[in-house]
Amino acid sequence: MRVIIDASAVCWPHRSGIARYIIALSDALSGAGEDVCLAYRLSRWPRRNLRHRPPGVETLWVQEPLWPLTPRCDVVHGPDARVPRWRQTVRVATLHDVYSLLFDDGAPAAFLEKKRAAYRRLATSCDRIIAVSSKTKRDFLEHIDFPEDCIDVIYHGVDPCFSPCDEEPLRRRLARHQLPERYLLFVGELSVRKNVARIVRGFARSSAAGSCKLLLAGRPSHGVDEVRRAIDEEGRGRVIELGYVADELLRDLYAGASALVQPTLLEGFGMPLLEAMASGVPVVASSNGAAPEIAGGHGVLVDPLDVDAIASGIDVAVDAPAARLEAARLHATGFTWERCARETLSSYQKAVGEALTATEASR
Repeated sequence: MRVIIDASAVCWPHRSGIARYIIALSDALSGAGEDVCLAYRLSRWPRRNLRHRPPGVETLWVQEPLWPLTPRCDVVHGPDARVPRWRQTVRVATLHDVYSLLFDDGAPAAFLEKKRAAYRRLATSCDRIIAVSSKTKRDFLEHIDFPEDCIDVIYHGVDPCFSPCDEEPLRRRLARHQLPERYLLFVGELSVRKNVARIVRGFARSSAAGSCKLLLAGRPSHGVDEVRRAIDEEGRGRVIELGYVADELLRDLYAGASALVQPTLLEGFGMPLLEAMASGVPVVASSNGAAPEIAGGHGVLVDPLDVDAIASGIDVAVDAPAARLEAARLHATGFTWERCARETLSSYQKAVGEALTATEASR
């Protein structure tokens, strides 16, 4: 089976979770012997040096609807809720979350409407959809008309690089970045959607704030002014903005943290939760969204709208016993990209088979 994956989201200096998904999935598929081609929209040409180009994997430049007019593939996969508009091609898309369908804030109004329109297009143009959690599937179906049995729930994997580290070498590496010895960690954009202002206020009210700093690893985004206001009012001197963090440092940040504090307003999946668990670190997560599903009973779940609950959750998490952390680590290591690739290939095969059956029935 030949699969073309739209990898355009990879071409950014600061790679998002979707970019990491594209890289990990395409590597796992090609590593299993599948015929994978990575397609990049011509608008990414100025950043072509940022493409993912693994050995033995073909890359393709596309310009819809002009080129290619007849793409040679069995399936085209849009991993970012957008699929190339090629005729007579089986289409599969991945939904990472449907925040824009559930909330009226967290992003500019024009962006929210653009995303909603994209979801409606998926429902009319895709043969199958991959949802990264059961919660995301349910939320999508509550707002968009699409056959339920044509949505496959396929979890992300966790890179094996996220694991506990030997303490002394780890501390030396972190010290080179002038980071505090004891800290809590948040990973993601500094935005309303990620609930960072409440996380800052909850941290400031926790007992852990007396001995730990809070590190914010992520780029400023919509609502960052509210985050910085919370820092000025309650977290001054105890909260450190790191900005975007490259993967090598991120691995060490997880491993050295006293806890990951990630009670966001909504997660479609929640990759940082599993990366932290795999690193042997306790997790504070939201009681809504996909977090309970993905954490599997191994995180401290709190109401993301309750600042005092966040504070209490932090203090419970930092005292988590070793046995609980080991159980969480084993849970996280069950999420592999090889499994994700196998299940994604199965979704492709179902889409192709259903399209063939429909074609034969129409004759």
